[in-house]
Amino acid sequence: MYRPLAGLLLVCLLVAIADSTATASSPVTFELTSRSDLEKGSASGVSISDSGTLALSPSFDAVFDTQQTHVWSSVVGANGTIFLGTGHDGKIFSVERSGAGKVLFDAAELEVTALAIDPATGALFAATSPDGKVYRIDASGTSSVFFDPEDKYIWSLVFRSGVLYAGTGEKGVIYRIPADGKGSAWVDTDEVHVVSLAFAPNGDLIAGTDPNSLVLRIGADGKPFAILDTPLQETHAFSVTSDGTIYALAIAASAATTNAEQGSVSVVESNTTTAVKLDIANAGTAPVPSRRDVDDAKSAVFRILPDGSTDVVWSSKTVVGYAVLADGARVLIGTGDRGRIVSIDAATLRSTLLLQSTEDQTTTLVSAAGGIFATGTNLGKLFRLGPGSVPIGTYESPVHDAKASSAWGRAALVGVGSVTMESRSGNTEAPDSTWSPWVPVRFENRSGGVSSPSSRYLQWRVTLSGAGVEVQSVLISYLPKNVAPEITQLVVLPSGIGLQEQPQLQADPAISSSGFDPAIFGLAQNIPPRRVFQKGARSVVWQAKDPDDDRLSYTLLVRGVAEREWRTLGTGLLNTWFTIDSDALPDGVYLIRLVASDGVTNPKALALTGDRSSEPIEIDNTPPKVTAGSPAISGRGGDVSFRVEDATSRIVRAEYSIDGGPWLPVYPSDGIPDSPAENFVVRVDGLSLGEHVVALRAADSSANTGTGKLTVTVK
Repeated sequence: MYRPLAGLLLVCLLVAIADSTATASSPVTFELTSRSDLEKGSASGVSISDSGTLALSPSFDAVFDTQQTHVWSSVVGANGTIFLGTGHDGKIFSVERSGAGKVLFDAAELEVTALAIDPATGALFAATSPDGKVYRIDASGTSSVFFDPEDKYIWSLVFRSGVLYAGTGEKGVIYRIPADGKGSAWVDTDEVHVVSLAFAPNGDLIAGTDPNSLVLRIGADGKPFAILDTPLQETHAFSVTSDGTIYALAIAASAATTNAEQGSVSVVESNTTTAVKLDIANAGTAPVPSRRDVDDAKSAVFRILPDGSTDVVWSSKTVVGYAVLADGARVLIGTGDRGRIVSIDAATLRSTLLLQSTEDQTTTLVSAAGGIFATGTNLGKLFRLGPGSVPIGTYESPVHDAKASSAWGRAALVGVGSVTMESRSGNTEAPDSTWSPWVPVRFENRSGGVSSPSSRYLQWRVTLSGAGVEVQSVLISYLPKNVAPEITQLVVLPSGIGLQEQPQLQADPAISSSGFDPAIFGLAQNIPPRRVFQKGARSVVWQAKDPDDDRLSYTLLVRGVAEREWRTLGTGLLNTWFTIDSDALPDGVYLIRLVASDGVTNPKALALTGDRSSEPIEIDNTPPKVTAGSPAISGRGGDVSFRVEDATSRIVRAEYSIDGGPWLPVYPSDGIPDSPAENFVVRVDGLSLGEHVVALRAADSSANTGTGKLTVTVK
C-alpha cells in the first residue's frame, strides 16, 4: 500500500520497458480520466464524479429482500413503514423502520404496478395489472376491491383530499374515485396510457403519458393542459418539489413500460469493456452530444419550473432511467445500468455516478424519515441510501484490449489518501480462470511496476479507504509485441498511365522527430498523385496496414518470370505508388514484388516486414509487326490480307483505311483479337480504276501501335 500524506498528489512516472521479443517502438498508454471511460468499469462503494474522480460512495445497505423478481412500486406510510408492490406474483410487502418485513397482501393479478396511501386513515391502495383492479388494504392486511374499471392496465395512483386518482391504459383515461369507491372517468387524455401521476403544491394534478410522452397539468375543472411534449415515448415518473418544480423522467420506446408484456419493464444494459483512444486530430473540433440532444436518447430527466420554462438536467443514449427523486439540492436518478444511481447537482447540473447496486435495476426511489430508500429489481430488494459513506470501496477498470500481446510497463496514479492498486492480465476478452491472479502494484520512488504477465488484455483495480480519499486518474503504459505489416492490395495499372507527385505540404522536422502524426496538425500527407499519359509506363499502386499503426516504408522489386533474382526498382519509398520507366526493362513478362517495412518507427533488430507479389505483367515497348499478304482483286473489289505479330503482348485492336480515308475497325479471321499473332482480311469494294492504298494499323495490349500498307491496282 502506498499512503501519501494528506493533500499530496501521487504521480507515478511512465517508464518504457524492453522485452526480448519484438515490440513496437513507443509505449502506449491505457488511461481512464473521463467519466464515460470510467463508467465502463465496475464500482463497489465508489462514486465517479462528473470530472472522472473516484471517491468513496454513500453507504447503500440492503434492508429487506422480498425474494421476488421485480419491485414495481413503493410508497411510504405515515409511520415510516415502506410498502413494496412486486411482480410476477402480485405480492405487497410492508417493511418497518427496523427492517422487519412481511407479505401484507397477495393479489390474484401478476403485477402490483402502483401504490398510494390515504394519510388520514393510513389505508393502502394498490393497483394491479393486467386486467387489474384497485384494492384497499388496511394495516392488518384486510383487503377489498375498491375500484374495478374495464381498463386492462392501471399504471399510476395518487391520493389527495379523500379522493384517489388512477391513471390507466389502453384508453388513456384518468379516474377520480371518491371514498365510496364509485369512480368515474374524469379526464380523457387522448393518449393510450397514463403512466405516472403526481400532485403539484397548488393542487393541480400532473400526468405523464404514452406514446407521446406528454406532461399534462390538470386543474380542478378536469381540463388537461400540456406543459411539456418530450421527444421520447413515455413519461415514466415524477418528482415534485415544494416550490412546484417538476422533474419528469421520460424513456424511449425500446424501454417503455407499456411496450413490455404484462407491464414488466425492459432491461437495457450499457457495459462496454474496452477503452477508446483519444482522437487527437479531432480533439476540440469533433461534435460532442449535449445533454439536451435527446432525440435518440434512451432516457432523459426534464425540469419544469413554476413559470413553465423547461430544461434537460440529464440524458443518456445508452442508459435507461426508471426512478427520479428531488432530494434538496440534488436530483437522484435510478437506472437500469447495473442499478446505478446518478446524482445531479440541481444548481450546476453536474452529475455524479453516486453508487452501483448489487441488482440490475433501481426501479423506485422514496424519501422516508430514515433517509432515502431505493428498490432493486432482478432480485427485488429494498436498500437504504446513506447518510454516511462506506469505509472502503473498490473500482475495477474495464478490460483493456491492447490488440496484440503486450509487455506491461509502469503505472501512473494521481490521487490523495489511502489507495492500493492491483492488476491482472489474460488472453480472453472476459476475465476467466485462465487469467493471471490479481497482483499488487508496488509504488517505489513515485513509480509502480505492473508485474502481470505479458498478454493481450489487462485490467486494474484500486481500493480506496479512509476519509478524503480520491483518485483523479490512472494510467498504465505498455509495449505491444510488434506485428508485421500487411499489404492488402497491389495493383499494376494498364500500360501508358504514369503517376506524377503532387506538391506536398512540408511538415516541421520537429513534428516528425517528436513522433506525432503530421495530420494532427492539419498537414495533409500523401496527396494522391496526378495521372498522366506516359507511353510504355507501368505504374503500381498499393495499400498496406500495420496493426500497431507504425509508419511504413516500401521496397519495390522486379524479376522476369524465368529469372530467380529480384532486382530493386526503388527502396525507402514512403508513397504508396510507383511508376516504372519501361525503357529500363527489356520486353518481357515480369513479376512485381512489394515489401513493406515498419523499420521507420522500430529499431532495426525489431523491425518486421510484409510482402506481396503481383500477377505476371508485360513490359513491351516494341510495336506489333504488320505484314501485308497478296491481294485478291476481282473487278472493282476483293480481299486484302494482313498478318500482325507481337513478340510479347496480345493484339487487341486493328483498323484499316483506304486511300487515307477514315479508320474503320476490323476483326481477325478467328473473330476475336486476343493472340500474339492474328490474321486479318480487309474486304474492299467499289474501287475506281487505278491504284489504291490499303493501310492497316494494329495495337497490342501495351498500347504499342504498328502499321502496314499494300497498294492494289484496279484495271
